[in-house]
Amino acid sequence: MRALRFQSQRIKSNANSLLFLSGSQINSLIQNKNLKHEEFASLLIEHVENTDNYLRSYVSFKPEYLIDYSRKLDQAVANGDELGVLSGFAISVKDIFNTNDFATQMGSKLLSNFEPGNDARVVSSLRLDNALITGKTTTAEFAVHTPPDTLNPFDATRLPGTSSTGSAVSVAALMCHGSMCSQTAGSIMRPASYNGVIGFKPTYGLLPRTGVLKTTDTLDSLGFMANYIEDIDLMFESTRLRGHNYPSLNGKVENFPKKSAQSKWKVGLVSGPATWRQN
Repeated sequence: MRALRFQSQRIKSNANSLLFLSGSQINSLIQNKNLKHEEFASLLIEHVENTDNYLRSYVSFKPEYLIDYSRKLDQAVANGDELGVLSGFAISVKDIFNTNDFATQMGSKLLSNFEPGNDARVVSSLRLDNALITGKTTTAEFAVHTPPDTLNPFDATRLPGTSSTGSAVSVAALMCHGSMCSQTAGSIMRPASYNGVIGFKPTYGLLPRTGVLKTTDTLDSLGFMANYIEDIDLMFESTRLRGHNYPSLNGKVENFPKKSAQSKWKVGLVSGPATWRQN
């Protein structure tokens, strides 16, 4: 269980113990009928309302939507329906991804309350696996310019990140299990490191960018943040490319294999002018 040491007493760090569990663990409790979707959603809403008025990681958060969707999932469980692997899994979405039921404002007043009327392809995949989309997180204007006023939960005097700031803070402060975010230069790795969460940017082209703001077409990559590596794995498996019907600069991606336990990983290190070297 993570120990949160928030600098400000205005943040309620004594969150319900269920909020410290991974999305995978919450899913298991729900599947075994030891927890209801609505019960978890209510705990999450209370925590966000007690926490985010100070941190300001969400630009759009709809408690009524979370409760309504949770009740539908609980009814599906009561009916004996099989739910997706992300059932009960709370995921925030960076506000450069189209979402059908949340405004997509891209950090700009020019797009205030803009409703795209559709989901980005990765968001659609998360929903098909019954993920609980908690809301849209703050970003720099058009993911490049003026940064948001979101605070670092561990030290308000420290930088919380770059364009994926809201994603990192929402995960670090236990306001979701994971977040859908993006990186052009360092917008996943830096906020993740600044807020003590896991940042994952898969190989360029493995996640479809349909319905996502394009900043630099040859560099923009999608990815995730989470507190647990198993949650990163679930989100990636839900959204990665499959088959022929996906746009990708790298061409068709089929049957992307998982690494087996016996496989050895190869890690490449790129040396630069500031690379530390051992004599």
